Amino acid sequence: MLTYAKENYQFIIISLIWVFVGIMVDVTAMALVPAAFLIYRQKGYYTEIVLSIALICYLSDNRHWEFNFATIGKDIALLTACAFFFLNSKNFPLRSKIYYAFIPFFILAFFLSTRHPTPVLSFQKTLSFFLMVAVIPNYFLRQLYVEGQDFLRKTIWMGTILYIIAFGMIFILPVHWTYLEGRYNGLLGNPNGVGTFSTLFFIVVYIAIEMYPKIFTLPQKIIVFGAIIMSILLASSRNSIFSIMIFMMFARFYKLSPWIGFVIVIVVALLFQIINENLPYIITSLGLGAYMRVEHLNDGSGRLIAWTFAMEQIQKYYFFLGRDLHLRNGCSKKQRLVKHAWSPRRCTQYLFGNMVKYRYCWVMLLPLWILFKFYKSIKKQSPCISHHVCHHVLHFI
Repeated sequence: MLTYAKENYQFIIISLIWVFVGIMVDVTAMALVPAAFLIYRQKGYYTEIVLSIALICYLSDNRHWEFNFATIGKDIALLTACAFFFLNSKNFPLRSKIYYAFIPFFILAFFLSTRHPTPVLSFQKTLSFFLMVAVIPNYFLRQLYVEGQDFLRKTIWMGTILYIIAFGMIFILPVHWTYLEGRYNGLLGNPNGVGTFSTLFFIVVYIAIEMYPKIFTLPQKIIVFGAIIMSILLASSRNSIFSIMIFMMFARFYKLSPWIGFVIVIVVALLFQIINENLPYIITSLGLGAYMRVEHLNDGSGRLIAWTFAMEQIQKYYFFLGRDLHLRNGCSKKQRLVKHAWSPRRCTQYLFGNMVKYRYCWVMLLPLWILFKFYKSIKKQSPCISHHVCHHVLHFI
């Protein structure tokens, strides 16, 4: 990590300048971030552009006013990076095609933005998501092709440094700054954000090591994985813990044989209902009931509130898509989702049944399409994870 700091001290200094100045005067981000990007482009430092975009998106998730500059500067950074790409597209020999799969969604999103209560804001957010998916991966592919493991090493060390800075802030700042309702949130806005980021970052690190086994020494691996695991445990993120456990389990099966992995996926899918219904008992039996917050499993840890709000907005604004997906027995939405305390499993069953009833059978084809692609990819892969698959997974994340 010290070697990384010495080799990339210019990037670290420039980043610290616009971060600290942005904290003091948030509107300066509108000028400082593009200025830093211009410097990087003139020097040919495209890796630093990628890392700066990742950094500002990371900081924009923070809920405290000190990081308002990141929210302001995020869109400016995105537009600046997109401008560099379109003005000098020849400098990007590899083109990302990952956004092809999302084109139908974006077409629908742009169309439905006209029915939003604030259509201009809806259009801007949809456009920013589209640019993020369609343009920024080209930077990633370019640097992965040009620098290879050096690019991945820089990316991973930057993420690890952010973890370590967040740990240090526990001892410096007040408790409410790094904790939310007793759960650790670090530099991010909430504990679930820590869990989501850590899950994806863990997969990136794992695949980077699979692609380049000598990218880190053993002590360095301990530091990187230790920072990730410590953050997840402090945040008490159930989803992250189970996601990483499932990922590691299937990664091992696929190393033995892709077909063993495929069979295990089918078995787990068939047993999911049984596991889901007995999950609270299993967790309590292991003595992890308090840590895993078993009492909140049935209500989705507050997700039912978000689902209820989303359903109300769909009924109110959004065209015919999702409308009339409710019971016809006179029960209100509040009675369905709150009074009767439906579990996430029952809500899913209910929505799925109504999709069938109201001509949404095409949605049911999605799992079949996923299984088909899954089966097709397995036939072509060796027992070891190939560089081709690793590139695509890193690209997608």
